[in-house]
Amino acid sequence: MLAASPFRRSLLSWFRCPYCTAATYAATSRTIFSKDPPRVTTEYKCQICGKVSTLRHPGLMNLAFPIAVATCAFVVVYNILARANPWYSLSALTVAAVVIGVQLIVELAISRIGRRFDKT
Repeated sequence: MLAASPFRRSLLSWFRCPYCTAATYAATSRTIFSKDPPRVTTEYKCQICGKVSTLRHPGLMNLAFPIAVATCAFVVVYNILARANPWYSLSALTVAAVVIGVQLIVELAISRIGRRFDKT
């Protein structure tokens, strides 16, 4: 183990404990960087039972899905603002804000549905 950060609470991060099935959107987690083999691991700690677990597919859930949703939202907002005349009109900016809000809701739904945790 190269370095491990202390456990910190992060808001809007879904966690369901595989031991006691307690669920929260304010997960307590820490990141561990290892040198041999090079790896980044995130451990989640349950606030109810105190046991530690890990995310089942961390690359997919923490990197691939958020980047795909953000890319789609960027393309939609870019097209809206590129076609609006002028781009800074109230309607164009309102639609862009709505798209960004929907992006946040979609990411929360994906994390709620797709995140599964393993016992360590």
